[in-house]
Amino acid sequence: MATLKRLLGFKKNELLEQNINRIIPRVIGDVHEKFMRRYFDTSESKLIDRERNIFCLHKNGYLVPCTIMIKVLPNLDDGI
Repeated sequence: MATLKRLLGFKKNELLEQNINRIIPRVIGDVHEKFMRRYFDTSESKLIDRERNIFCLHKNGYLVPCTIMIKVLPNLDDGI
């Protein structure tokens, strides 16, 4: 698996606790916010547990093809 530094130019600590919009194109980020709102309102998603190909933003601003899979991990302190 590629490291964040090699793949996107970011050090791990530059992305910890940051919004995903930092590494996705704006057009995808706008849609992402709608997906998240719908998921938190309904708990329904067509994206969770499915592998998908997307483009991420390199620190220098160019697009990098990536494969992601979103998993929901429960947190006993904070819920989902």
